[in-house]
Amino acid sequence: MGSYTASVLFYLVYFCSFNIFIVQSQESCTTPENTIGQCIVLQECSSIYDLLKQKPLPPGTVEYLRKVQCGFVGKTPKVCCAAATTSPKNPG
Repeated sequence: MGSYTASVLFYLVYFCSFNIFIVQSQESCTTPENTIGQCIVLQECSSIYDLLKQKPLPPGTVEYLRKVQCGFVGKTPKVCCAAATTSPKNPG
């Protein structure tokens, strides 16, 4: 296989993988409150992340976190976050 063909194949695989990542990161879901949300990394959902940071955890928090969990990115959990409560990764 020539270097040009290998380069084209590499970029094709790269862009396909990138598009799959974008689509997966924008999955819609339904929250336990029956509202439409986005399945995003926990740290990007301010309402759920703030709940997790409370010490001690309020009663029912662990069960609620189980209900909102909708996947993983590697070992990082994703949660179903109501659209109004998402925050940018790098604010400021």
